[in-house]
Amino acid sequence: AFTVLDPACGSGNFLYLALQALKGLEHRVQLEAEALGFERAFPEIGPGNVRGIEINPYAAKLARVSVWIGEIQWMRRNGFAESRDPILKPLDTIECRDAILTPDGTEPNWPEADVVIGNPPFLGGKLLITNLGENYVSRMFAIYDGRDLVCYWFEKAGRQILFGKARRAGLVATNSIRGGANRRALQAATADQRIFEAWSDEPWVVDGAAVRVSLVCFLDADDNSMSGARLDGESVDEVHTDLTAQRGGVGVDLTDVRCLAENAGAAFMGDTKGGPFDVAGHQAREWLALPANPNGRTNADILKPWANSPGGRQASGSWTSGGRFRSATQRCTKNRSGGSGSGCTRCAKGTGVKPTRLTGGGIWNRGRACGGRSTVCRATSRRRAFPSTACLRGMTDASVQTTR
Repeated sequence: AFTVLDPACGSGNFLYLALQALKGLEHRVQLEAEALGFERAFPEIGPGNVRGIEINPYAAKLARVSVWIGEIQWMRRNGFAESRDPILKPLDTIECRDAILTPDGTEPNWPEADVVIGNPPFLGGKLLITNLGENYVSRMFAIYDGRDLVCYWFEKAGRQILFGKARRAGLVATNSIRGGANRRALQAATADQRIFEAWSDEPWVVDGAAVRVSLVCFLDADDNSMSGARLDGESVDEVHTDLTAQRGGVGVDLTDVRCLAENAGAAFMGDTKGGPFDVAGHQAREWLALPANPNGRTNADILKPWANSPGGRQASGSWTSGGRFRSATQRCTKNRSGGSGSGCTRCAKGTGVKPTRLTGGGIWNRGRACGGRSTVCRATSRRRAFPSTACLRGMTDASVQTTR
């Protein structure tokens, strides 16, 4: 019999829908068989055709009840008598246990099924230790590669298909599955499989919390039962692991590109804010104007401009305090002159600077370029490591962000 596994079934919503779909398909086949002269048989599909794993005991019990409710509703709706003695029977196919780790820290076995479906839990990689504990995360990293929690279900589902314990899988993930370490998890899960349908970026609102999700369905590469592929509802030649596609022979799989040696050291991620310790922009200017402390240190030693924007093409005018800055390479669009961490070394126009990634110590705001690691402040004609207070007059009220 055809079986469905949800290895993160929660209270059983996906299993409920799967049971309804299976029973509806069986019923349609029986009606068509009856039209051909065959005798209609009693439905054989039931709660035993859906399987689940859920770590929360209360949710696991709800899942069993939900599946039985779905069975009773369907039977009554289609004119069949439901089970009455007892009404609800034990449903051991829904297990209460961890789907990712066994109690002794090894990889658990999932039950065999024709398909694996589900909406695994979303938890970013930076929050794993906080929510799961260092001991659990360490044991998990020993078996799987470290990344967002949802990715472990993708990797495990891929192994189920690889070892012949499942034929297909369809899972929900945050849309971050398309890039970075998360995409590499999807690539590992589908290394010997093929993505036959996906939705790359869809809204998902649950209890008022809005996220963007991706839905990915994959099967064994040698399975010819599904020809072609679909992405976002459209037929395509192939779906790549970054959830882009080749259409009509046109399209490049950017996940296979290699870094150019010529670009080594030319650009990088730069600084990352560690905490939102925000104050008003005018407060930053007041702090910079204060005299030095008893050790001769001014607030300019820790207060620095913050620039962050899509593509790194515009400056925000914000400031950040306490972070260690690394200088990136910028090039003036007017004079084609490179500057390190600030404006053009041949003109005082900050608007002429088009950085590849803004991470330096200079100001890019209202045409005032100053204070890079190797440039001279235009207002004070002094070489400074950080912006001069004489250049603050053009600043807008931007937030000050603190990073440690």
